[in-house]
Amino acid sequence: MQDDLGVIYAANYDGIINFNGSQWRFLPIKNGLPGLSIAHDKKNRIFVGTLGDFGYLQPTLRGDLHFVTLSQFLPSNVRLTPFWHVIPTQNGVYFSSPSLTVRWTDGKLTYWSPVNNGVFRYGFHVFDNFYTTQRNQGILKIVSDTINVIPHSKSIIEHEIVMIEEHLQNSLLIGTSKNGFYFFSQGDFQDIESNAERFLIENKLLTSDKHIKSNLYALGTINGGIGIVDKELELKRVIDKARGGLITNAVRDVMFDSHDNLWSALNEGISFIELSSPWEYWNNNSKFFGIPTSILRFNNQVYVSSSEGLFLLFNQSLNKIKELDSKIWDLAASQHELIAASQEGVYVIKKKLKIQNFSESTFLSFDDSLLHIGHNNGLSVLEYSEGSWVEKYTINIPNPAYRSVTYDTDNNLWVSAKFNGIYKISNFENPQIVKYDTTYGLPDINEIQIIKKDDRLLFTTTKGFYHFNEKTERFEPDSSIISERLNINNIAEDKFGNYIISVVSEDRTAHVEMLRKEGDEYVRDYIPFRRLPEMEITAIYPDGDKYIWIGGSEGLFRFDRTVKKDYTLPFNTLVSRVSVRDSVIFYGNYYDNTDTTGVPPIILDQPDHFKPELEYKDNNLTFEYAAAFYEAPERTVYSYYLENNEPGWSKWTSDTKKEYNNLSAGTYTFHVKAKNIYDTEGRIASYEFTILPPWYQTVWAYIGFSILGVLFIWFIALLYTFRVRMQRRRLKLIVADRTYEVIQQKKEIERQKDLLQHQYEEICNQRDSIQQKNRELQVAQNETLSANEALQKLNNHLEKEVEKRTKKIKQTLQQLQNKNKELDTFIYRASHDLKGPISRISGLSTLAKMAVPPDADQNFVALIEETANNMKVLISKLTQVHDLNNAQIRKDSVRIADLVASGRHMLSHLEKDGNIEYYLNFSEDLEVSSDKDLLGIIIQNLLENALVFRKPRGVEHQIRIEITVLSEVLTIKIYDTGIGIYPEQIDRVFEMFYKGVNQSIGSGLGLYLVKMTVEKLNGTITVQSKIHEYTEFTVTLPLSDNHAN
Repeated sequence: MQDDLGVIYAANYDGIINFNGSQWRFLPIKNGLPGLSIAHDKKNRIFVGTLGDFGYLQPTLRGDLHFVTLSQFLPSNVRLTPFWHVIPTQNGVYFSSPSLTVRWTDGKLTYWSPVNNGVFRYGFHVFDNFYTTQRNQGILKIVSDTINVIPHSKSIIEHEIVMIEEHLQNSLLIGTSKNGFYFFSQGDFQDIESNAERFLIENKLLTSDKHIKSNLYALGTINGGIGIVDKELELKRVIDKARGGLITNAVRDVMFDSHDNLWSALNEGISFIELSSPWEYWNNNSKFFGIPTSILRFNNQVYVSSSEGLFLLFNQSLNKIKELDSKIWDLAASQHELIAASQEGVYVIKKKLKIQNFSESTFLSFDDSLLHIGHNNGLSVLEYSEGSWVEKYTINIPNPAYRSVTYDTDNNLWVSAKFNGIYKISNFENPQIVKYDTTYGLPDINEIQIIKKDDRLLFTTTKGFYHFNEKTERFEPDSSIISERLNINNIAEDKFGNYIISVVSEDRTAHVEMLRKEGDEYVRDYIPFRRLPEMEITAIYPDGDKYIWIGGSEGLFRFDRTVKKDYTLPFNTLVSRVSVRDSVIFYGNYYDNTDTTGVPPIILDQPDHFKPELEYKDNNLTFEYAAAFYEAPERTVYSYYLENNEPGWSKWTSDTKKEYNNLSAGTYTFHVKAKNIYDTEGRIASYEFTILPPWYQTVWAYIGFSILGVLFIWFIALLYTFRVRMQRRRLKLIVADRTYEVIQQKKEIERQKDLLQHQYEEICNQRDSIQQKNRELQVAQNETLSANEALQKLNNHLEKEVEKRTKKIKQTLQQLQNKNKELDTFIYRASHDLKGPISRISGLSTLAKMAVPPDADQNFVALIEETANNMKVLISKLTQVHDLNNAQIRKDSVRIADLVASGRHMLSHLEKDGNIEYYLNFSEDLEVSSDKDLLGIIIQNLLENALVFRKPRGVEHQIRIEITVLSEVLTIKIYDTGIGIYPEQIDRVFEMFYKGVNQSIGSGLGLYLVKMTVEKLNGTITVQSKIHEYTEFTVTLPLSDNHAN
């Protein structure tokens, strides 16, 4: 039942429940009795039938409903059985039970018992009269206070009459659970044949309701769901579990609500069917699986492809075609056959004939009898010839996600590829492909679709429609359809020239709307499509002049254009609950206390006796509200404001609760309004209340405060009078004291005057002296200016002299650089020229040693050979000096162990006749990134220095080599226990050709080379030594951004 406020009520075995669009609420009946029936009359008084009792629901002063019995006004000997029906009529409200029928009329009860101790069956309300049935009697009608049997009705009573409804021309439509329909008109019963009879007999009719405006009947059955029958008694629609409209097929009751929708009471709950909606949908509950990818009508049958396969619509059910059990991406139809693009390839439906081997095909399109197939290897164009499809050509476009294929007037093929741009293809024999992306004016390349309007190509983008300007070779915004910059990701044109589009909003949610053509303009029409759930739109298909199909992530939806739905039907906004802290002060129901029948009606507006006065401590209130609109109530939004507290209406919100805290004393009115999914606003609900002031803001408190204030002022006045008297006495004393002080001050002033006169004379003298000093300073300033001019001239002269000297120094520096370069060249050439003779001397000395007999003296030959070797070393080091001056650092991975071993090998001739111990302190695997040759020069020369300057033969000589890497710095320490270096020589050991002691057999270039190499690598070298004990060289080299392993 739906009352006049729009609230839905239902009776069940626990009691009564109601639903206001936001909340379900349970209303118990006394002693836990079940609710068997419920109805309301024209004054919105709600009556209830229960087990052995009947009565009504009355709101309390807090607005909660409670059951009040009426059976107490019946004689005590009347037997009460379950009241299964409550029938409100103009003559009163009838309560029907198997053993009794009771009528309540404005506080008066009248009752009837069955004839001959029989049993009443059902109660019906027809033409504002009450009808019932009794076995072995027939159909009974109560007229005034008398039960009359309708003639000839006994013949059909055995068919179990469960329905009596108004029909055309004051006739009755009688429905039975065993034999279908009958007409009763002018005292005659007539059996009716219709296509609904078989449905009713097979499924056993149990209940019904008639929709007055459309003359539709909703027929609830025991095991077949609900049948919708028109006035011609033709079965128009079946709503059952298989089709996804009900959770069970056992229907207990049906009811049309004020918005032409249907409610059904089931064994397992309550179902709401949007019967007035032009939308039907299929999803997993109706055995349609996957996300729709394409919809197409072929040979007057609707095919739907999805990610789970291909489906065929038959008898309002989608049946899967088992032959194609794979992902179907697209459908296309020619005059000859239906074709599907699947993950496995392209197939002709029913034949299941595979068209060549187009694997992973995702797109199909027909244009001028040509079939276009988008697949992994590109776009293929096929032509139907002699019963089969023949490939004409394939265009290699590297993107399998095609969106649109269209030809322009010049027969160029335009292809949009998802996330890749737009391609223009001409001259298919020798394809010329031009790709367009955002550099050509497109705002994006995400999901562009191409349509043809008036022989012009339009492109949908995230910024609206665009067209291509052939002159500028750029895409430009287009306003021929609509100037608004809509983010369109799907579009389809119907037979009327309208465009159905899916639009992505700024919050990334998608919705569908129609660009309706009106003359030469297009108007956005989105209201009918607001009923779609928020989802990703994957397919749009206008189906002739009647249907529009929408596919999305929530299933498949069909819009019927022939269903004319009124989207502006009014509905009520309701204040459903008001709470103060943790206590509820109002439960949402008002009643009219002026009613004199004893059963007060439930009313919509707040009467005066429901306007509460709250104590000041109860100034924290919570309002809960709802809208009596049941199509997608979760998407209904609300706006509110608290009069005397807020300036105006709030923003729309889906919240159904509002809290106010710490309200001041005063009278407030809370207003709330609702807006449904069709942007229709409901009737405003208001709730007035008063918050009383605290005790200290009451009238008596103000009177008390006033009296206290007067007393306080009087007391203050007394104090002030006493204070004035005391001040007068004190002032007399003060005047006398001040008179004496004035006299003394006069004398002091006269004395100060004489003093000031004297000071004035001194100041005048000082002023004359200062003026004289100023004249002297002026003279000195003029002399200073003259001196400054002379200094300026001298400064200019010095600058010119400095410039001449600087130029001469630069010339001298250039000459020195040239000389240095010539010297470097000389060293290199001399070294190079000396290498040959020295090598020949070395060779000749070797031959001489071989030629001299062994018993002859070979000392001179050995001395020549040694001198030649020393000359080789000198020449080598001179060459290294030249190379270092011109060397470029080449970084490479250097293994330290190999470098040390190489140096020792090259200096092995210096180790003979010596007792030398090496101590190596570094990792065998240590590698650094540096110049291998430069590191070799450092290590080899430091080792040579340690070997040369050792103590006399026979004394043990130790050399310790320690190499570490820390924080990208390479540290090399070479320590030896040789003769050491005198302190006064340490600062000169790195000079070229410097030899510290006569013991040196070298050239004096070794440490100079080390110094040069270290500076070349941006490092430093230090030396520590103690004469006759040790010498230690430490080299640190930065590795920069290189690393050591």
